[in-house]
Amino acid sequence: MPVRLIGPVVISAAEPVPVTAAKRACVLAVLAARPGVPVSRADLIDRVWDGAPPETVTSVLYSYITRLRADLKHADATIRRAGSHGYLLDADPETVDVHRIRAMAARAADTGSLELWREVCASARGEVLAGVTGRWAKEFRDGFGHERRGWFDARYAAELAAGNDALVADELIARAAGEVLTEPLVAHLMLALHRRGRSAEALRWFEATRLRLRDGLGADPSPALRDLHVRILGQDPDLLASGTDGGGRAPAMLPAGIPSFTGRARQLDALSALAGREGPVLLTGHAGAGKTALIVHWGQSRVDDFSGGLLYVNLRGFDRGDPVSPREALGRLLLALGVGGEAVPGDVDAAAELFRSRTSGRRMLVVLDNAGTAEQVRPLLPGAGCFTVVTSRDKLPGLVAVDDARVIDVGVLPREDSTLLLRRLLGDDADPSAIDDLARLCGDLPLALRIGAANVAGGFNGRIVSYVEELRRDRLALLAVDGDADAAVTAALDLSHADLDTATRRLFARLGAIPGESLGEHLVLAVSGLEPEAARRALRRLAARHLIEQYKPRLYRMHDLVRLHAAARAEAELGEEERTEVVEAFIEALDANRVTEDIDEELGVFPAVEALEGHPRLWRLIRRLATALAGGRFVDRCRVLVHEGLRRAERDGDAEGVFELTMMASNVDSAVGDVDACLERLREAVGLAAGLGLQERIRAKGTYGLRMLDRDHRTSAALIGEVVDLAVAEGDTANTIVYRRNMAYVSAPLGRFATAARHLHEVAAAMDGSLAQRARTSSGHTWLLFNRRADAALLDHSAETIGLAREMDRRITEALMLLYRSIALRRLGRAADALAEIQDCRGILRAGHMVLLRPDLELANAYTAVGEPGNALDILAAVERAWPTMPRLDRSDYEVTLARAHRANGDLDIAATHARRAASAYEAIAARVPQADALDVLAGILSTAGRDAEADAVRAALATLVGEFEEGWEGPGR
Repeated sequence: MPVRLIGPVVISAAEPVPVTAAKRACVLAVLAARPGVPVSRADLIDRVWDGAPPETVTSVLYSYITRLRADLKHADATIRRAGSHGYLLDADPETVDVHRIRAMAARAADTGSLELWREVCASARGEVLAGVTGRWAKEFRDGFGHERRGWFDARYAAELAAGNDALVADELIARAAGEVLTEPLVAHLMLALHRRGRSAEALRWFEATRLRLRDGLGADPSPALRDLHVRILGQDPDLLASGTDGGGRAPAMLPAGIPSFTGRARQLDALSALAGREGPVLLTGHAGAGKTALIVHWGQSRVDDFSGGLLYVNLRGFDRGDPVSPREALGRLLLALGVGGEAVPGDVDAAAELFRSRTSGRRMLVVLDNAGTAEQVRPLLPGAGCFTVVTSRDKLPGLVAVDDARVIDVGVLPREDSTLLLRRLLGDDADPSAIDDLARLCGDLPLALRIGAANVAGGFNGRIVSYVEELRRDRLALLAVDGDADAAVTAALDLSHADLDTATRRLFARLGAIPGESLGEHLVLAVSGLEPEAARRALRRLAARHLIEQYKPRLYRMHDLVRLHAAARAEAELGEEERTEVVEAFIEALDANRVTEDIDEELGVFPAVEALEGHPRLWRLIRRLATALAGGRFVDRCRVLVHEGLRRAERDGDAEGVFELTMMASNVDSAVGDVDACLERLREAVGLAAGLGLQERIRAKGTYGLRMLDRDHRTSAALIGEVVDLAVAEGDTANTIVYRRNMAYVSAPLGRFATAARHLHEVAAAMDGSLAQRARTSSGHTWLLFNRRADAALLDHSAETIGLAREMDRRITEALMLLYRSIALRRLGRAADALAEIQDCRGILRAGHMVLLRPDLELANAYTAVGEPGNALDILAAVERAWPTMPRLDRSDYEVTLARAHRANGDLDIAATHARRAASAYEAIAARVPQADALDVLAGILSTAGRDAEADAVRAALATLVGEFEEGWEGPGR
């Protein structure tokens, strides 16, 4: 390294030559700062002497240049004249240490190499231009210091992505002893500590940084650091995505591997050799060649190499239905990274940018399976540091030419691997000659080999020769690979399908008549046309033949080729009337399951709606998304389907469809917090229902009554009461139960506790004893106890409700019970327990991709209760950003939560303002129990502020208010 600028300026030749004279060292530094670029004499003098040169500066400068040339003589560099009044350092830039480090940093950024980042940071340590003074030297040091901070930022990000959390924490704590950490480094330290289980220490670092910035600069931490702070407070599981021993789990979306995977040594070695590169790798070959099995097998064997996780999406590029759009695929991938619902941009470019940002610097394997075009793939390419593998039947020349994809061909298996696979599937004692014949007739294509083996083991009882004879007689030409690979696969599937019993063949064909990738067991049973147990037996037979895959409990899917084959069988074996019947049964089953939380099934609705576009009862499919909207999931996508469906129903004059989709549109409005629009929709629905049946009239008016809670609790109760009377008068037991339960729900916050209890008693007397009825009624009793402030009883009763919810797999009910328990524990003075309970609640909601406001407010309340109001205020600021539009009731809850936090923070005037605002807002909508809570908070704030007369007046108002409550109130003011 001829010139070193880090440390004292040194010329390195055979022996290092320190440039001891400060001004002479500065001359060399100015020239070495830009090797090969001329510097005028005037500029050189100005930079070295800070605008105050001696009278003899020209001769002094010349003497410095002469001495430096002599010192550089054996260093593969020299100083040359540049024109008549300038000089340049003639040297390769990478022979100057700072430039070599910059080039190395650029390579590290391009490759994501942690080892390179470590080398960059190790090489960049030390004071730059040590001993050189002056304005230019200071500016150079400051500029290089800024670069160096960026390199350390990148290096620590790479360390965290690699799971080296302990190293990051130890190094940064040591650094902090000698320097003030920048905000990016504080962020890395906080994340490292959090992942090591030292969250409290991470939060203390944030607080110390906040105080330092406030006191020293009058500034706040950056939005990124504040966001990290809030996410740590909320125990966001995505922060643990490195898969370290902090307890987090990185995404692991790869399908299960095949235990009998055989061969592909060349392709496996090629994948390993390319795993460190940035560009995508393309696995291309025949349909049924085992491209997916290959990458899954390789990925499962290299899990430890991808600390950031394993992402997978089937793009359905070769399917009867439409391929998965880039936006839909990005939604699924971001969902796996913890970004769901409204957080996913609707614009493809914006969603792609977010995906790249979320994956950048994380060592992840991203598998884009069954791609149709390069255009489908490009938006899905992740950020730097990831390894992307694309599979396709197409060679995708555009991806190769434009995106530098490396191609790995996946053809048929070598014969020795084909026969080895068959022996593994059929046993080592199988006849070698028959095995070889079977491999040849299957064209050495993995899918055909597996289906052939399944047929032998199944319908032919292990008699390979008999099966081979059948294959020769009927399918020899079609099983050849030379022609159409799809035809070869279809032939194998035909034979596999042919020797199934009648019921199983019929189920296979009927499944081919319905759209969608994921099929719940209840859907299979509904469309099967068989008795439930017979349908389950047939389903097990299909799974055994690899014609359907059970990938989760009670959830099934078909590979795209098998699904296409099933569709062909449906066309060939089912008449038009039966296919229509199957589709109707499919829609009916989805619609009947619309109260169930099942994200896989909800996601399946979107492609099903596309496939069945034009179906006269399409609104019943769309209605299945009601649970998604209730949980805040897929709101943007639901909005599009609902509004398009509503326009179609209006165009077709479908009165029932218009009503149902108007109801769904109100759910969309509610999900985004637009209560005015929601109520306007429901008023329309009430009018539409007048021309329909009793059920529609009850549902429209009942839903309108419930939504009116945000405007006037008394009006809400009156409307629900009218619905109860109508249901009773009509002898409608089911709706009587539903709306008596709703009557209890709206009566409790009005302070009408006896009324609520009476309705719940009537519900219990009329129930059929089903688990669902018991769970809903138990939840209603918990709500009543919550409003009565009977907190000790609530803790006892909610445990029963949670048990019922878990038995039903009703995660949202379980989460709500944990929310009520957290509030009750807080009110009982058990703040630490309350914080733990609300963290559990939010964990359930995150796992179910549910987005609700109230648990975030309670998290802030819990932090206030444990003596950390600053954390509470940070959370509330994040809530305000995430929910710019809140319904009135939620806004009032937000105000009273702010009041508690500001009171604990010592901001009593601000706290009083928020509490008054909340109390007035609750009074305006007759939310009397929440109003009592707000008045109690306000009285406490005024007492703390020494405003005793005002506090007494508020307490008197509180006593008057609760004096109007029905018997049962255990809260303040009684």
